[in-house]
Amino acid sequence: MREQFISAIILITSFIPVSAMAQENGPVIIPEQLQELALKFPIAERLKIDWNNAAPDDVGRYLGFLAATHEVAITVANSHDRKEPSNVDFLAALSIQCIWPNNKPPLIAESWPLQAPAFYSAAVREAIREAVGPTAKELPDRIEKIGQDAYAASGGSLPTNAKQYYQDVFNIQKLPGEK
Repeated sequence: MREQFISAIILITSFIPVSAMAQENGPVIIPEQLQELALKFPIAERLKIDWNNAAPDDVGRYLGFLAATHEVAITVANSHDRKEPSNVDFLAALSIQCIWPNNKPPLIAESWPLQAPAFYSAAVREAIREAVGPTAKELPDRIEKIGQDAYAASGGSLPTNAKQYYQDVFNIQKLPGEK
């Protein structure tokens, strides 16, 4: 059921170019590359979504999370003079979002509900871009240097202290609704 549902989402959005990005309020396009990566990681589990008993709100949280992760990937890619995120940028974004490596503590899980409106809100997308810190922008280089498997085995090599994580990796204080 989960795979069919997610396949339907991928099918629908695959007809829209990856470079299409909402500049104003309105839905964003989730790149197929990110959707495919999302199937390999425990995103639904971390969001506490059971696709066998999914409700419309679950779909919104899932798509909102992917939209937020896409904004993180764009920010990371742009810091490396890439117009579009590459696979390593998406992996870095999933690491920043505390999804990958799978054993990574979910330090910013509390901010996921605040990030979900990224699917339709330009203000939230902008806040997410501003929240991405300097250490986060270094991740693609780190992942490429040691390799995806070695990075995963290392546990992500990001701060495990929440205060330091918010300062250097992803500042949840920048998100609307967070004080």
